[in-house]
Amino acid sequence: SIKGWECRGSVLMHQEKYEQALAAFQEKKRLAPDDASVWSMLGHIYNLQGESEKAIECHDQAIQVEPDDAVSYIGRGHIRLERREYHLALADFNEAIRLAPDCYYSWMYRGDVKFFTEDLSGALSDYMEALRLEPGDQQLITNIFVVRERLKGGGVLDEDLHNIEEQQYFCSVSSLFQGLLLQEFGEVVESIEILDEKIGLDPKDYLAYSARGIAYLRQGEYDQAIEDCS
Repeated sequence: SIKGWECRGSVLMHQEKYEQALAAFQEKKRLAPDDASVWSMLGHIYNLQGESEKAIECHDQAIQVEPDDAVSYIGRGHIRLERREYHLALADFNEAIRLAPDCYYSWMYRGDVKFFTEDLSGALSDYMEALRLEPGDQQLITNIFVVRERLKGGGVLDEDLHNIEEQQYFCSVSSLFQGLLLQEFGEVVESIEILDEKIGLDPKDYLAYSARGIAYLRQGEYDQAIEDCS
């Protein structure tokens, strides 16, 4: 059944059995070719395999099938963000926000685009809106800290975040920010070294693992990236 293939594909994807997951979703696509969600899922799996061109083609097809599906714009925009196609990514996230303004992912990823294109005030505004929709998200808090530091705007945390102990937080994440910023300036090896030290001090810091996973991804070390991000 359609639902059965979808469940099978989802389980296989989470087990990182991507080829088998693709086969399951391809079968679902055969049964339901006009289902935008199956095209989006195929795009997601192709991207996990590092096949971004095929991934974008699948999201294009999902949008053709269902032009008002915000998920497909988010998926395609995220791939374009990873490929540093910032103008294209921005267009996708703008459309996703228009279609589904309560989805915090769109605001967060659009904030990323603005950050990487040096629109720091715009990035901060988008991150704060995302945080309003998803209170307490640690990645967003991290992003807000980084932007505030870049803006040199004084206090790092808004009154909305008053329940977080500032000094403890700054101490725990300072090396994480250093590692992230090194990546953005192309110093990936140095970033990994910094993050290695941070993980050595705090082996349960999932943000540090995620940041190191992104660094490995940028180097094409996909097995290490998957291990860190899993």
